This record gives sequence, C-alpha cells and structure tokens, in this order.
Amino acid sequence: EALKYEPNNKSLQKKYDEAYARAHAKKMKMTPEVEQLYNKGLELSYQGEYDKALSYLDRARKLQPFNEIILKAIDFVRKTRDEKATSKK
Repeated sequence: EALKYEPNNKSLQKKYDEAYARAHAKKMKMTPEVEQLYNKGLELSYQGEYDKALSYLDRARKLQPFNEIILKAIDFVRKTRDEKATSKK
C-alpha cells in the first residue's frame, strides 16, 4: 500500500521485497554458484566478518530469492551482527 504513494522509495521497496520473499520461501536445491556464495557467506560470518558475509548471502539471494535456507542465514547473520554491536556498547 505504501509503495503506491512512494513508488521510488528504494528502502521501502527493499523491505517489501524481503517480506514477499519470506512469505513465499521454500526449500530448494542450490545451484553450484549459489552454494559457493552461501558457503562463503557462512564462513565469513563464523569469522566475525558479518557485513562481508551478508554481501555474499545477498548475492546468493539475488540468484535464488525464495530460497528459505539463504533467507534464514541472512536473518541469522544480521541478528548475530546486531547482538555483537549491542554488546560492545
């Protein structure tokens, strides 16, 4: 609804796209390229490189936007990053 009034709002569009993807997410087989990006993202997250990890996971998501496993990994890395940032304050 809000996009009708602000169709060029990129932040709003991103939030809508993410919500839509999560609502339609399903388990699916990853292509080799997607699996490589996903694994690299996980590896970087385990090393504490959360922003770099998210960039790899976002690239995987762009190739398979409704892949439930990728979406859950993105949520996990974001949550972990945010918790680490909060605990440092």
